[in-house]
Amino acid sequence: IFTEVEKRAKGFFTERIYANNKELTLATTYNKVSGIEANAMYDSLKFEATKRIFGLGENLKEIPKNGMIRIPTSEYKGFASTGGMSIVPKEIAENLTIILAGRQDIQVVTDLPLYRGLVEKSAIKDVGTKLFNDLRRTPDGKWEYVQTAIKDNQPPKETILATLEKVQTMNLKIYTDTGINNEVVDVLMAEKLLPMKFEELSKHITPELKSKIETLENGKTLNWGNLQIIKDNEGNIKTFAKIKHVFYDNGKGGKFDLNPPVDKAKNIYNDTPISAGETERFLYFSKFFYEALLRGDESKVPLKADLIIGNDWHTGPISAMIRQLTTAKKAYGMNPILADKLYNTPIVTVLHNAQLNGGAWHSQEKLFNILFGEHAATIVPNSHMPDISVKNIKFSGLNASEFNALMENDGVNPQMMAAAFSDFVIPVSKGYSTEISKDPVYGYSRTKLFEFRARLGEYSNLETLKDVATLNGIRSENITALNPTMFGITNGCDRANNTLTLEKAEKIANDLKLKKETFKPYIPGTDMLQWHIENKKAALEKVKLDIDAARIGTHNDIQIEMAELTDLHGVTENTPVFVSAGRIVDQKGLDILAEALKYYSKNFKGGEYPVVYVQGIGNPKYKQYILNAKAEIAKDNPEFAKRIVFANLFSEPGRFDCAKLICDWALMPSWREPCGLSHKEIMQFSGAGALVNKTGGLTDGLKEGVNAVFVEFSPHKKDLLKNGENYAKGMKALVDLQKDDAKFRASINESMTANFDWAREGGPIFEYINLFKKLGVVAENV
Repeated sequence: IFTEVEKRAKGFFTERIYANNKELTLATTYNKVSGIEANAMYDSLKFEATKRIFGLGENLKEIPKNGMIRIPTSEYKGFASTGGMSIVPKEIAENLTIILAGRQDIQVVTDLPLYRGLVEKSAIKDVGTKLFNDLRRTPDGKWEYVQTAIKDNQPPKETILATLEKVQTMNLKIYTDTGINNEVVDVLMAEKLLPMKFEELSKHITPELKSKIETLENGKTLNWGNLQIIKDNEGNIKTFAKIKHVFYDNGKGGKFDLNPPVDKAKNIYNDTPISAGETERFLYFSKFFYEALLRGDESKVPLKADLIIGNDWHTGPISAMIRQLTTAKKAYGMNPILADKLYNTPIVTVLHNAQLNGGAWHSQEKLFNILFGEHAATIVPNSHMPDISVKNIKFSGLNASEFNALMENDGVNPQMMAAAFSDFVIPVSKGYSTEISKDPVYGYSRTKLFEFRARLGEYSNLETLKDVATLNGIRSENITALNPTMFGITNGCDRANNTLTLEKAEKIANDLKLKKETFKPYIPGTDMLQWHIENKKAALEKVKLDIDAARIGTHNDIQIEMAELTDLHGVTENTPVFVSAGRIVDQKGLDILAEALKYYSKNFKGGEYPVVYVQGIGNPKYKQYILNAKAEIAKDNPEFAKRIVFANLFSEPGRFDCAKLICDWALMPSWREPCGLSHKEIMQFSGAGALVNKTGGLTDGLKEGVNAVFVEFSPHKKDLLKNGENYAKGMKALVDLQKDDAKFRASINESMTANFDWAREGGPIFEYINLFKKLGVVAENV
């Protein structure tokens, strides 16, 4: 419902519109297009989500030459990190770069906010390490991205994360709810080199490049597209793939400045700096990325996108702007060649967690104006979801006229934008893809949409799909196959990043203030059981000393809780040790673990009790489950209670690695775990096995009964006690397994030889490559 255009004191024209029964006053144009142009624009806006969900977007007309794949992400391991959200884009980017180098001229570029200020605080209490990022000018006119670690009673430690070059400055007029703001955004770039094996590269290079390498003089360097080839003075050839990192800097006090107020900040998802918190922050990031695409030719280093790989809800607004804002801009005079190129950019969104969707139920007018500017009033009410009310099938019980592709109920929802306007949505495991498509416990209000995209349930019938297509203005003869536009690809976990090398072993020892030779590096072919036990013994001695110091009050470097009830005397390298390490949030199932500990204490008395070591930071509520269980168990079974350890540790140097080394069995009692990486990291690092609930991607790549126990569980909170009982029985099964040397040796050998690598034969990176071939981005011969 449109009213008359109103002139406001804020400096731009507005219109009152309705979307999802929410009245909004949004920015609009003074003169509106009409006639054929208007009709074409409105049709495109209304049916865009339907088109993408059906998989009817146009592939690239030809394989790109000098192509560029962009990976925008809120975090990236090595610059800013809170967990798997940073590891997955890094490993996708690096594996793609190496796979494509020498095979096809495609540059892989990551994009992320340049965070200033407090990017991470390592503990709930006001103790532990705080990490601060900032820029520093260099004498040659470049910039250093510097991270400073500050720990209580220790001098600051500085690390240079990257050396950056400014490639562009954008002066942007951004609409808000109160006026038009001028935002200055510097675009900076770093380039890093990834080592490759020349023997592998030489199988795929062109005759021309092969000739140039053969004639390359000793001591010289050849730069060839995405490759750098160095021939040293002895004639040895070293090859590297190039990867670029682009940062968007909004200056001190800007949208990515995490300083104010420091006392409330925990990490980059701190909500306090701007009014709509992290949702607003990542809308700005998406806006800056889109505007930089429009100005790609103006950059000192040309930037474009032949494919965008978005990372979860944080980049969902990019999908909405690429499809909807570009359509409106074209109708209002944007260069049609540029508009069509941008609009047809293939977009794949990696979906990490359907629960965390970036929804904001306030500041809607501000957020939509930021995204769409003067076209907000045109785009928002016309961004329809497909009407799928065929044969009693309904999307959340609503028709397209009532349900909006930019919103959930009356709130702005970035995950909905990604799910509506991406060409493909890729959950991070096959199991999780099925879960969110079938059960609202996992998929929430978007379950029907995920079911539709995955072509599961009622949408696995081709005739139903044809009916839905017809209802939404698509000719039924265009629907010739199911063609799902959502399917899971289980994340890889590269051994190269999780192998205990000599360098890593010495660094861990140094971080823990131990002798250089304390830990033994992994050497294939050695006795893995003996290697595991030796490292476990050395790491346990360090943990035991730290616990003793905390108990007598000397110091508490390990930051354990209830030190007076904690004592590992009598624990040896043969004692089973269960470890949970990571973020402390609801989905991690510490309440399930707490019930399991109580059940174990009551029902498996006698013999030697295992150590249960939990390490992490997060909401105190979930930590308290373990502490309450420990206190309850201490009344009846003090011998077991004293072996339950909780440490407020996360990113302190050496501490996660120490937890891996003491671990025999990694604990994953999760309510939800879209993929799960920490247990695989531990398995590859120390040979540990795992105790996992049957959810998400936790069981992928593990062998039940060999190096893992899979626990039957219910995702419903009402079944907490039963889940705890089942998990305790799994713990007991592993304790018993460990008593059998042959089985325990087999478990460790299986974990150390398991291949979770992204680039293994038929592995996840090849699944992505095949998808990119389907989109016309990667050549068939790659």
